[in-house]
Amino acid sequence: MSRHSAFMRLDFALSFVDEGDFAAAIEAAEAAIEVLPQEAQFHFVLGEIFEKTGQVDKAIASFRRALELQDEDTLGAGVRLAVLGDASPLSRLPRSYVEALFDDYAPRFEKTLVQHLSYCAPEKVFDLLFSHASRLPKNPAVLDLGCGTGLAGEYMRALAGRLEGIDLSKKMLKQAAKKRIYDELTQGDIEAEVSEDAPRFDVVIACDVLNYLGDLSLLCQRVATRLRPGGFFAFCVESMDRGHGQVSFELHEGQRFMHERTSIRAWLLAAGFEVMEERFTPIRTEKGYPVEGHLVFARLRKFEVTKKNNPDQDTAQTAVTLKH
Repeated sequence: MSRHSAFMRLDFALSFVDEGDFAAAIEAAEAAIEVLPQEAQFHFVLGEIFEKTGQVDKAIASFRRALELQDEDTLGAGVRLAVLGDASPLSRLPRSYVEALFDDYAPRFEKTLVQHLSYCAPEKVFDLLFSHASRLPKNPAVLDLGCGTGLAGEYMRALAGRLEGIDLSKKMLKQAAKKRIYDELTQGDIEAEVSEDAPRFDVVIACDVLNYLGDLSLLCQRVATRLRPGGFFAFCVESMDRGHGQVSFELHEGQRFMHERTSIRAWLLAAGFEVMEERFTPIRTEKGYPVEGHLVFARLRKFEVTKKNNPDQDTAQTAVTLKH
C-alpha cells in the first residue's frame, strides 16, 4: 500500500470519530499504522481515540510510541502523557508543541475563540488596565506577550504610544501584521532573556498565554527586566481556586495550566512587583461551561540606590531602598 492510502485511512479514522463510531475509528487508525508504522501522527491519533473511549493503558502506549518517533514533540504526546499521569509534571508546555499548535490554528483562531468559545480575555484585561489609566504615563510604551493574531492589540492600540508584540508562532504573527496595529512584531519566547540595552516598556500585558506556562517565577522575572521602574504588568490566567497554596499550578485535560492565587502573588513579589488589583471573572467557555479567569494588575516597585559611609570602614556601602 502507498503512503497516500495510509493517510486516507487516517482521514477515515478521524471521520469515524466525528460520527461517534470509535470501533471503526480504531480499526482505520490501526490499518494506517500497518502501512506506515513509523508515522508518529498515526500513533498519536490512535492514542486520542483510545483516550476518548476510556482505554487509558492503550492510549498511554500509543502516546509513548508517538513521542519516541519524534525528534521534537510537535504533536504534544508528552503533554497527553503528563495529563494522564504517565510522565513527570510539566512546568511549561514544550516550545515546539506550542509553536506547531498555533501555526496550525492561526487561520481559524479568532473565529474559534470569539464566536465559539465566547473569548473575552483581551477586553477584560484592557478594562482592568484602563481602570488604572490615571497611574499610566501619557502614550505608554506597551508590550503584548503572546500577542497571537492581535486580539489584545486591537484594544491596546488606542491607549499605547508604541505597541510591540511577541509570539512563538510565525503564522499567528502574520495574522497580527495584517491588522497594522503593532509598531513592531517579534517571533520569540516570552521567557527568553533580554539584553541590558533592550527597550523598556511602561506596560506589559499577557492575555491567554500564561496558560501554557506552569511555573511563572521565571516569566515574572523576565517581565520585570522588560519594564521601566514603576511600570505595570496586566495579565490573566485560568483560576485554579481562590488561594490555598497547596498546589501552585495544574495541567488540566484541555492542555492548559490553571494557577493558584497565592503562588501568583508570591512569584510577583519575588520579582519586585506589588499587586494593585485582582479580579475573578469568566474569560471563555470550555465544553459549554464558563472558565473562570484570574486577572491581575501589578506594579514594578521602584528602587532607590544611595551611598552611605560606614564609620567603621574606609569604603562606602551601597544601600537599596524600596520606594512605594
